[in-house]
Amino acid sequence: MTSPLPGSIHRASLVAEVIAIGSEMLFSNRVDTHSVYIAGRLDGYGVPLIARSIVGDDSRVIKQALGLALTRSDFIFLTGGLGPTEDDVTRHAVSELLSLELKYHSEIVEQIKDRFRRLGRTMNEINKRQGFILETATALENTEGTAPGQYLKYEGRHIFLLPGPPQEMQPMIQRHLIPLLDQLGLRPASRKYFRIAELPESHVETLVAPIYRQYPEIHATILAAPGDIELFFRAEDDSSRLSELADRITQVLGDSVYATEEITLEVVLAHLLKERRSTLAVAESCTGGMLGEWITRIPGSSEFFLGGVIAYSNTLKSQLLEVPPKLLHRYGAVSAPIAEAMAEGMRKRVGSDYGVSITGVAGPSGGSEAKPVGTVFVGYSDGEKKQSVRFHFLGDREVIRIQSTRAALNMLRKEVLQSKRQARGRKSKA
Repeated sequence: MTSPLPGSIHRASLVAEVIAIGSEMLFSNRVDTHSVYIAGRLDGYGVPLIARSIVGDDSRVIKQALGLALTRSDFIFLTGGLGPTEDDVTRHAVSELLSLELKYHSEIVEQIKDRFRRLGRTMNEINKRQGFILETATALENTEGTAPGQYLKYEGRHIFLLPGPPQEMQPMIQRHLIPLLDQLGLRPASRKYFRIAELPESHVETLVAPIYRQYPEIHATILAAPGDIELFFRAEDDSSRLSELADRITQVLGDSVYATEEITLEVVLAHLLKERRSTLAVAESCTGGMLGEWITRIPGSSEFFLGGVIAYSNTLKSQLLEVPPKLLHRYGAVSAPIAEAMAEGMRKRVGSDYGVSITGVAGPSGGSEAKPVGTVFVGYSDGEKKQSVRFHFLGDREVIRIQSTRAALNMLRKEVLQSKRQARGRKSKA
């Protein structure tokens, strides 16, 4: 283990910190995803993230944040500010604080020029700034962009300078951090992971806390997003106790657990549909295509996804999905009969095995006493049965749309699982 710097906190284990750099990161609509990703990679090796901060493109503030991190963290990750423009000041801030000279590497610039040539473009002169590397640092190749990362060891601390775009930063972490952790003799901790749909965080905690509290040696973490809960359990030594805990968690959560590895709900559903060689089509209203977008961002989704319709108006619901106008007049667009008719109409129109629909009031206006903002109906049809479920989601328009999309994915997942079990049951009887 590294020796603590003067004035630092004495610890029994290695800890880490992330400094996300970029003035745009301070806007209310931007989310720091870097810390979550890095924490996930470190957690597998028993290295907790003890702090994370977001700072603007201000050299003085960056130096203050890094100076504090040096007093308390063994691994320090600075993300962002490695581009070629005037406001990309991370390299210079670190150089000034650590009194390390920036050295120009012509071979890095040539690599950047080659990348531009492959794209049919000419490199601008300002990109030469990205060829400057701290004198004691190792340049980390960026296979997805132009900004190289940097790694250096400074007074026992491991410091990474990483590009801001996630698609550039994440492969760099995978290629360089994981081998370093292995080289340092850190072995992956025993872990169990659960991803949960449909249950609120408070309900999940109520179910699982009485169980995991019986295992004080196991570290538990719960992360919540709209309509999606993640549970992490980590044990340093006795993996048999961890397995015992995981079995009990599985029993109490049941089918609400949709994954025991870090994959999304739509990926799980894709696996199920591909396995059963089934096809899907969707009809959306309030989600405006979000369900179809989530499905089609999965590579190979064309194997099972036939397409979808955004039927926002009642006219299109009738014209494209064959929803009877009398039904719309009687029940209104946001209702169980309409959700079922949309799913059934979509399935019949394209000949898919499954049809799923979403109709609701995403807000902020349009609600009523009977159907307040957040009221959403998800419809389902498989040719043998059709059904719908009513939900009431809280949050702003975007949160309601996200929760509606997850609810539709999860409803279909459970139906496909049930069909799979029924088929297995019939096969065993035969």
